[in-house]
Amino acid sequence: LNVPSEVTWQTCNGKVGRKWSSADREASFAPVVSQLLNANIPVLIYSGDLDYICNYMGNRAVVEKLEWDYDDKFRSAEDHEWNDGG
Repeated sequence: LNVPSEVTWQTCNGKVGRKWSSADREASFAPVVSQLLNANIPVLIYSGDLDYICNYMGNRAVVEKLEWDYDDKFRSAEDHEWNDGG
C-alpha cells in the first residue's frame, strides 16, 4: 500500500475523524471513483471481512453498482483472497 514504515497503524484517528462533518459522512464518493476508473487510474477500496469499523458488505454493494467502462467485466470477475502477509 506504500505506507511509510514509520507510520503506526491505529483503528481510528480522532483528530482526523473530528474534521469530518455530517455532510462529509453522507456524501457519495462513487461518482469520483467511476471517473478515476474511466481514466484508467487504479483504485483500491479496502475493507477486510473481519473489519468491525468499516462496513465491508456496504462497500461491496457500492462497488458492485459503480458505472464505468468495465463494470460488466468487474462484476463477473471471480473473488479471491488477498493477504498482505500480516
